[in-house]
Amino acid sequence: MGFKILNGPLDPDKREAYIVRKIDACTRGYPNVPFRDPAQGMVRELQLGEFMKTEVEPWLTPTPPPEMLFMLTVENFVTFMDSNGCRDYSNTMKDHVRTACFLRCR
Repeated sequence: MGFKILNGPLDPDKREAYIVRKIDACTRGYPNVPFRDPAQGMVRELQLGEFMKTEVEPWLTPTPPPEMLFMLTVENFVTFMDSNGCRDYSNTMKDHVRTACFLRCR
């Protein structure tokens, strides 16, 4: 039986200390992060088949690229959360699951 991992690397933590740690890790090139995308690491390490990826804006991921550092502010994360950003991503992922289940059951 094959596995599919649903991937949506959303990490919108709005706490200032967390944002500072994320910025620091990024500026140092993520030296202690073996996989920039957790799902890719799981697929590779556990030798699983594949994953369904939900695109996430780069600044909202656990390991944003350096060109997105300007977006990592408490204000931006609060705005994202207050505008139901997490719910929007949740709905997108739900649609991906429904589509995958529909295609598999056909």
